[in-house]
Amino acid sequence: ISRDDFLVMTATFLFTVLTDLVIAVQVGFILAVFMLFIQLTQTVNISKMEDYHEEASLNTKIYGNPLLKNRVGIYTLHGPFFFGAMSLFDHKIDEHLRMGRPYLILRMKHVPFIDSTGVLRLVAFLKDREKMHRMVLISGLQPKVKKVLLQNHDFHALMIKEREKRLFEHTTDALEYIGSLPSKP
Repeated sequence: ISRDDFLVMTATFLFTVLTDLVIAVQVGFILAVFMLFIQLTQTVNISKMEDYHEEASLNTKIYGNPLLKNRVGIYTLHGPFFFGAMSLFDHKIDEHLRMGRPYLILRMKHVPFIDSTGVLRLVAFLKDREKMHRMVLISGLQPKVKKVLLQNHDFHALMIKEREKRLFEHTTDALEYIGSLPSKP
């Protein structure tokens, strides 16, 4: 068994001996949930387009078009988008803000779920970018995540406008959309 499982099992055993079984089970359960939370937080990762090989399909498309190379930043989110992942998201996104690129694509195809904290943080980020006259496009939303996001009125208002759609099935579609836009967002 893993070290974490061993610690939970040992703590549960000690509480069983020192107190009673009911308290030991409760402590064991709380410790197991805490360990699960830590493991979920460690599975969250955000990779940027520079992390991928230059010959990867998206990078080939971006580096082949000088307009896109200087205008677009792409981040791929891996893992659940919940309150435990917000500090990593903030850190990576601050990195993008320093780059000053007018367009940002968030690839969310590897995000299995999003909680209310994740929705609120994403909406706040979108509003901040809107104030800065920058555009955020989102691609690859899984059906459950898309449903949760579109139920939020602010998210819906920011991402689906009259003549401008900012949600895409594929990242290549988002890149084509950016390529069709005038030089300034």
